[in-house]
Amino acid sequence: MKDFVPDQFVLMVTRHGVIKKSELTEFDHPMARGIIVVSLDEGDELISAKITHGDNYVFLGSREGQAIRFMESQVRSMGRQARGVRGMDLAEGDYLVGMEVRG
Repeated sequence: MKDFVPDQFVLMVTRHGVIKKSELTEFDHPMARGIIVVSLDEGDELISAKITHGDNYVFLGSREGQAIRFMESQVRSMGRQARGVRGMDLAEGDYLVGMEVRG
């Protein structure tokens, strides 16, 4: 990123269904060792990250065919240290395979 513009967000989702939205300006002062953007539980991984304007539809889909669509405004903006919130409840053995963001 070249410009860390206010009123833009980074929306991230993990394989285990955790979603996190952070304002882009949270990342405008990187350290030499980098920035930790999201904390992951054991066995979890980041599957998608998108730059957004905060007023989009978010679509999450799982391997077993479950899906959810909600307004991005339902996810509050969090600081860099926040873990995130549950974006989708998943059955045992199921996991997210993708996230789409549309206006």
